[in-house]
Amino acid sequence: MINKMRLANFKGDQIGNNRRRVLKRNFAYFRVVLKTGGKSTIVADSASSDVIIYIDGACHGNPGPGGWGALLIWKTRRRELFGGEADATNNRMELTAAIKALEALRRPVRAVIHTDSSYLVNGITRWLPDWVRRGWRTADKKPVLNRDLWERVLELTRKHHVTWRWLRGHSGDAGNERAHELATIAAEKVQEVPKFGKFQSS
Repeated sequence: MINKMRLANFKGDQIGNNRRRVLKRNFAYFRVVLKTGGKSTIVADSASSDVIIYIDGACHGNPGPGGWGALLIWKTRRRELFGGEADATNNRMELTAAIKALEALRRPVRAVIHTDSSYLVNGITRWLPDWVRRGWRTADKKPVLNRDLWERVLELTRKHHVTWRWLRGHSGDAGNERAHELATIAAEKVQEVPKFGKFQSS
């Protein structure tokens, strides 16, 4: 389902400040929970076939060194992706996170993408059809920014059944917090070694 994703042992497993554990498990049904800052968020359910995705972008300076992060979960499987660019904007990193997450899916799936970016959610659910109809121009006839990334997002979403969900950033949602951590780590890494230009986790 998810490229290079490994089966994880959730009991007692810790990554960063997040702790994952199975609340209820038997041979037929279980839930996976992310826990951070004393709050728990159910992020995967064995009764669902959806791939759950959390994404985020970060940028030092805007424009400046930027990073993106993505957390993908399907049943008990989990994969974390992150990368960065020496010259970026926050919006480009948000779009890149979505692209990299969707590119990691090996075959057409149902996916639910959670993001705290109003720009991304409004763009894909409201503005994009009009941009395409107007030849990639905004309502005031200006060229659409980040067209290259929007075109790639559009291409990828045609391969999958994607539901986009906006959530408030830094509100205690464990999936969002982990994606933010990954994006921040990436932005700091590319800032420390700017000669790389860009990089991505394997």
